[in-house]
Amino acid sequence: LTPQVVISFDFDKLKENGLTRKQAEDIIRTAGFKAPVGSYTENQQSISIILEKSISTLNDIKKLVLTDGVVLEDVATISTTLNNNNHYNRIGFRADGQEDLFIERALVYGVKLEKGTDILEADDNIKELLVKLNEEETGEYILLFNQADATRLQIKEITQSIFGGNIDSWGKLGFIGYMFGGLVFVVLLLLLFMNLRVAILAALSIPLSLFFSVIYLNMVGIELNTLVLFSMVLTIGLVIDPSIVFLESLQRFKDQGMNGKEAATKTWNTVGSGVFLAVATNAIVFIPFSIVSGFFGEIIKYIPATVIPAMIASMIVPVIFFTALAARIFKRHTFANEVGLSDEMVGTWKLGQWIGKSIKWFLGKTKAKFVLRIFLFLAIISLPIVSGVVLTQTGAIEIVQFSAPEDAEMLLLEGDISNEWSFDRAVYDVVVPVQEMLKSIPEIKNFSFYQQNGNSFTMLVQLYPIDERAENGMRTSDEVSEFINNSAKELNMGADIKASTSGEGPPQDSFPIRVRLLGNDTDSLIGAAQDIKVFLQSREDVDRVDDNVSEGNSGGAITFVLDTNNKNAQNAFLIYNSINERLAENELGKIDLDGENYEIVSNITPVISSEQNVLDIAVPTMEEMVYEQTLLQMKAQGIKNPESILKKPEVVTVSDVISGKENKESITIQRVNGERYVEVYASVKDGVDSAKVQTALEDYLTKEKLEELGLNENALDYEGTADSIAQSFTDLLVALVIAIFLIYVLLVGFFRSFLQPFIILVAIPLGLFGVFFAIWLTTGQLGFLELLGVVTMAGIVVNVTILLIDYANQLKKEGKNTADAISTAVAVRFRPIILTQLTAFGSLAPLVFLSPFWKGLAASIIFGILSSAILSLFMTPILYQWVESTTSLSKRFFKRKK
Repeated sequence: LTPQVVISFDFDKLKENGLTRKQAEDIIRTAGFKAPVGSYTENQQSISIILEKSISTLNDIKKLVLTDGVVLEDVATISTTLNNNNHYNRIGFRADGQEDLFIERALVYGVKLEKGTDILEADDNIKELLVKLNEEETGEYILLFNQADATRLQIKEITQSIFGGNIDSWGKLGFIGYMFGGLVFVVLLLLLFMNLRVAILAALSIPLSLFFSVIYLNMVGIELNTLVLFSMVLTIGLVIDPSIVFLESLQRFKDQGMNGKEAATKTWNTVGSGVFLAVATNAIVFIPFSIVSGFFGEIIKYIPATVIPAMIASMIVPVIFFTALAARIFKRHTFANEVGLSDEMVGTWKLGQWIGKSIKWFLGKTKAKFVLRIFLFLAIISLPIVSGVVLTQTGAIEIVQFSAPEDAEMLLLEGDISNEWSFDRAVYDVVVPVQEMLKSIPEIKNFSFYQQNGNSFTMLVQLYPIDERAENGMRTSDEVSEFINNSAKELNMGADIKASTSGEGPPQDSFPIRVRLLGNDTDSLIGAAQDIKVFLQSREDVDRVDDNVSEGNSGGAITFVLDTNNKNAQNAFLIYNSINERLAENELGKIDLDGENYEIVSNITPVISSEQNVLDIAVPTMEEMVYEQTLLQMKAQGIKNPESILKKPEVVTVSDVISGKENKESITIQRVNGERYVEVYASVKDGVDSAKVQTALEDYLTKEKLEELGLNENALDYEGTADSIAQSFTDLLVALVIAIFLIYVLLVGFFRSFLQPFIILVAIPLGLFGVFFAIWLTTGQLGFLELLGVVTMAGIVVNVTILLIDYANQLKKEGKNTADAISTAVAVRFRPIILTQLTAFGSLAPLVFLSPFWKGLAASIIFGILSSAILSLFMTPILYQWVESTTSLSKRFFKRKK
C-alpha cells in the first residue's frame, strides 16, 4: 500500500488558462525544496545560505500558484489515496464478541518459519509481539490464520489417543475418557485376557522400548513433533508384541509344570527365533520409507526414525529384563491340571483348542475335504480382490491423492478473472460482490487473499472450529462451499468462482497440473504453450487452463506509424508530447503530510479509454503555432477581437498524421538461469485425480512431439503439485515392493525354503480386505495416508504366519505330521496372536475416533491386521499342507532319480 496525493488535471481547464500539463507539473516539482544558494565570509568564517520552501498540508498543494490568478485547484482535482498497486488487500474478520464481519484494507504478512523451528514457541513469540504492537496504537494487528492451532490440536488428539483425556461433553463423568487412551486400553485388554503379572510386565515394555527411540531421536537431532508422536502411537502396538509372546509362552510352560529356568529356556527355544524374525520384518518394512520424496516424504521420514529403534529395543527388553524376572514371579495356574490335554495344549484357550481340532479335521485326506479346502482357499483369496473392485467401481471408495476430512476449518476460494479486464473492473465487478457475499455467511471467522496471479486470486477462508459449529447447528465446510458456489453462479459476475474444503495435507495449488518449457526461440515456446493448452482443454476432466505467456492486465500494444510525407508529422517529438500528456501517469516527487510520506502522482481527464480517443488527440502544427503567435502580437498592438480577423487553422489529430498502425499482443517471456521459459498450468474438475491428468500430459509430450514443436528433449520441466504427489505415490509403491522383497529374502534365509515365505507373504493381500472395509467404513477415500497404512500393515501382518509356521516346523522336527503340526501351532499360538492383534487395535483405535487426519491410516492398519490374522488362521494351514506335500513329493522325486 502506497500513500499518494493524486492530482487529476482537467485538460480543458488547463487549455482555457493557457497552461500545459508539463508547465503545471514543473511548478509542482519545485514547490517544496531545500537547496544551497551560496555563501559569504564574515569575520573570516564562511556562512552558507540555504533557500527552503516547504509544503506540509494538502491545502498548501491545492493553493499552489501556477500563473497570475490561477492556483492548482482551479485546473485539477487533488485527493489522497492508498494505492494498492493492483493487489487485493482487503481482509474480513469478526472481532471478539461481534456478530458482524468487518471488511478492512490491510497489509497481510505471511510468516514462514525456518526448518527445525518450534512452531508453538514461534506462535507464542508472535502473539507477544502483536500485543505490544496493539499497545503502541500504531494500527490494529490481528492474527488471521495460525498453523500452530492445528499443531496444538494434533498434539492434543495424539496425546489423548495415548493417555486418554477428559470428555467435556460428559460432564462429571468426563474422567472416564482417560480409560480410552491407547496405553490404558492395552493394559486393560491384557488384564482381561491374561493376568496381572503378565499385564504389568508387558505394559512396562512400552516405555522401556520408547525410551530407546527417544535416545536415538535425541542423538540424531530430531525434536518431538506431531509426526514423532504419531509414530510413538503406532509403536505402542508393535513393541508390546514380543513381550506378550515371550511372557505368554513362559506362563504356558509354567502351567505345564516346568520350573522357572526350564520355562525360560523352553520359551527361548520355541519362540525366540520366531519373535526375532517378526521384529526384523517389522523393522525392515519401514526402512524403504526414506526413498519417498516431496511433501509426503516429509510426513513419513519420522516414522522409521521412531519405530525401528523401538522395535530393536522391544526384542532386547523381554530377553534381558523380563524373562528372568518372569521365571521367578509367574505362578502355575490351577486350570493347568485339566485332564485329557497334551502337554502342548496346557495353558491354551479352549477356543484355540477347538479351532486347532477343526483345522486338523479340515486337513483330512478325503476328497470332500480336499474340495472344501479348494473352495475355502478361493473364497478367502477372492475377498480382497472382489471387495476392492466392487467398492472402488461403485464409488463407495474413491481413489484420491489425500483423503479429505468430513469437516474442516479452512476453505480455499478461487477466482478466475480474465487478465484482459482492468484491475478496477475485477475489483468492483467480482471481488467486492464476493466479499459482500462472504460477509453474510455466519460460519466464517475471517478471510484474506492468499495468492494473486494477474486478476485471478485465491482466498483463504477460515471457519469457526468444528465443535463450535456443531454445537450451534451451523453448516459444515462442504455445505458452506456449496452455498458459496451456488451464490456465485446466481451473481453472474463473468468470472469463475469456486470454493472447496482445505483439509490438512499437502499444500493446495489452484493449478496442480503444471509444465515448464525451456528454450531460446520465443515463437517455438509460444507455439508449444498453445499446443499444450489445446490438448488440456480437449480433456473432459480438465476445468481451467492458463499460461504465463501474457501476464498482467495488458491487452497488447498498438504501433502508430507516422506518415513521413505529411508536413505535420515531421516533428515526432511534439506529437509524442501531445499523446504522452494525455496518457501518462507521472510521479512528481514525495511530500511529508502529517508525519507520513506521500508520493505525488498526476493524471489527466477526460481519461483515454479507447483507441479512437488516442486517434482524436490534437497534435501541434506549424499553422497553429503561427496562429497563436499572431494572436498574441495583435493583442499586444491593441487590436480588439483578433480571433474574428484571423482564420483559425483546422485541428490536426493523431489520425491525420499516421500512415498506418500495427496491433500486437503484449507478450512476456520470462527467464530462469538465463534461459527463456513458458509455463502452462491447469486445474481439474471435482472428483478428478490430478495425477492422472499429469500422467496423460507427460505421455502426450513425447520426444517426437517436442521435436515437432521445435523444442529439444530436455525442454520439459514438470513442477505441478500433481507431479510431486504422483512421484510420492510411486516412491511409496516402490518402498512397498522393496519391503516385501527384503522380507522375502530374510524369510528364505531363515526357513531355508523358497516356498514357505510365500505362505507368510500371502498374509499381506489378506489384510487388504480389512483395509478396504476400513476405508469404506471411515473416510471413503483411498489416499496417501491410507496407502501408507497398507505399507505399515504389510510388515505387521506377517508376524502371525511367522509364529505359526516357525512353531509348526519345530513340531515336524519332533516327529508330528503336517496336519498335526500346523493344527497344534494354531491352537498354541492362538492366544498370543489374538492378544497381539488386540493390543494393536487398542493402541490405534483412539486415533480413529479422535483424529480426522490420522483416522484413515489408523483404521487401515487396525482392520488390515485383524482381517489378515483371522483369515490367516484358516489360509495358512491350507497353504502349509500344500507346500509341505509339494516339498515332500519333490524330495522323493529327486531321491528316485539319484
